[in-house]
Amino acid sequence: MKKIISILSILLICSSINLMAQKKVTLQSGNNASFYSTIDSAILNAVNGDIIYIPGGSYVIPSLVINKGVQIFGAGHYPDSTSATGQTVLTGEVRIVSGADNGSLQGCYILGSVFFGTTGADQNVNNFGISRCNMANLYISYDGNATSTSTNLYISENVILGGIWGGNCINTLYKKNIVNGRLYNHAASTFENNIFLLSAAGCSDYFFNSVSGCVLNNNIISFGNGGCGMFFFGNSNGNIFNNNLFRLAQNAYFPNGSNLQYNNVFGFVDTDVFNGGTGYVFSYNEDYHMLPACIAHNAGTDGTDPGIYGTSDPYKEGAVPANPHIRTKNIAGATNAQGDLNVDIKVAAQPE
Repeated sequence: MKKIISILSILLICSSINLMAQKKVTLQSGNNASFYSTIDSAILNAVNGDIIYIPGGSYVIPSLVINKGVQIFGAGHYPDSTSATGQTVLTGEVRIVSGADNGSLQGCYILGSVFFGTTGADQNVNNFGISRCNMANLYISYDGNATSTSTNLYISENVILGGIWGGNCINTLYKKNIVNGRLYNHAASTFENNIFLLSAAGCSDYFFNSVSGCVLNNNIISFGNGGCGMFFFGNSNGNIFNNNLFRLAQNAYFPNGSNLQYNNVFGFVDTDVFNGGTGYVFSYNEDYHMLPACIAHNAGTDGTDPGIYGTSDPYKEGAVPANPHIRTKNIAGATNAQGDLNVDIKVAAQPE
């Protein structure tokens, strides 16, 4: 079934190339496709289980509300992997609300924050995934402070340029994300193989703010210029840290109340971990593969590296979304004498 969907998706991409210049959003419902000028109108006409494709381009969305269990795919956000299509850029906030159960959002550059809910009345969302997106901040309730009523959320392979406000969420899995900010208000959630970056300018605050009962495995926790280790825990208890890599020495973090640590590696220089760059400010030019000579190489709980390129399923290069990916595109500027338009498109099906 997955192969059939992938083939159909490729046909939809190729058949709608003449619409891409107009930024038409494709709604795939079963074997039928329809095209809309806005993302809102595609969602309005969708039903649970449908797929929405947003081509590369810029879309102003003061507040995009996702209230159905649809799978939404952009073209991606890394510049080098979207050279043929352009990045899918959404300017404004995204609100995922009740009714979006079993949906997902992939492959978008969001120039704004992502929220679950608009008020406490519509923030109950279950089994939703956000992956391979770039966003300003993430709020797991409608404002990040109100207690979340969403469960079984999967946040993976994203770039989060600010903080994550959890609303004391439970059963949320964060995996292989790059987070350039702090964590607030989490309970009973899991963080695996993420990279947490924070420059020294943030030392007026704690990195962990009201985070309790969470498990953190195989993460890289990197602070700029040796900065914020003494400001790590703020009103946070009962967290368990396994096989993580910390920038500072152990006594900068532990012992600390009921927060426990096992098999972690402490004290590193950024250039000993990453192949160039500062290691504490996100950049598309940074190489986040762990160097083989790093002291934490293969030191994860599963015998692979901590960070986003560990696990048996590492971070997707270029964060390419799971829909078929246009690698190259060459469309003639005019038809020939026979009225034909020469189109040369190379599309790669994604395994996931």
